[in-house]
Amino acid sequence: CGHSFCHGCLSGLWEVPGESQNWGYTCPLCRAPVQPRNLRPNWQLANVVEKVRLLGLHPGMGLKGDVCELHKEQLKMFCKEDGLIVCEACSQSPEHEGHSVVPMEDVTWEYKWKLHEALEHLRKEQDEAWKLEVGERKRTATWKIQVETRKQSIMWEFEKYRRLLKKTQPPGRRLE
Repeated sequence: CGHSFCHGCLSGLWEVPGESQNWGYTCPLCRAPVQPRNLRPNWQLANVVEKVRLLGLHPGMGLKGDVCELHKEQLKMFCKEDGLIVCEACSQSPEHEGHSVVPMEDVTWEYKWKLHEALEHLRKEQDEAWKLEVGERKRTATWKIQVETRKQSIMWEFEKYRRLLKKTQPPGRRLE
């Protein structure tokens, strides 16, 4: 169906008893039937998630009202090596010595742009996958119609020749 979920979430959902009875795996969002062996990793989304993780937005990083707990200063800087938002005093500390520490405004736009590009790429790939799926469905439907038409033609020809043979066969003899 094209929706993306993390492996842990799908494993948790699909471990529910009775969920997998008779091919019963479904997409948690749209409920379309899904076969687990056909699932493929969404590497573009994984890359976006990894980049968001690198932003350092995780519990316990000292974001309480955007103020550094140690220096009580506003968090205005971003350490690219550690992926942490820090105050100016922390950015000058030995802990961040030699690191690339930049103002938050600079890194915010950089990451927003990267995220925008990654999402745009994902949208294009999803659109392309949708077009391919629709095209494949059309080809399958056309193929089925052609097979059915050919089958009907063969059956008609077979019946025509059977009747012809029946007419030309002397009475009392069976066709084999």
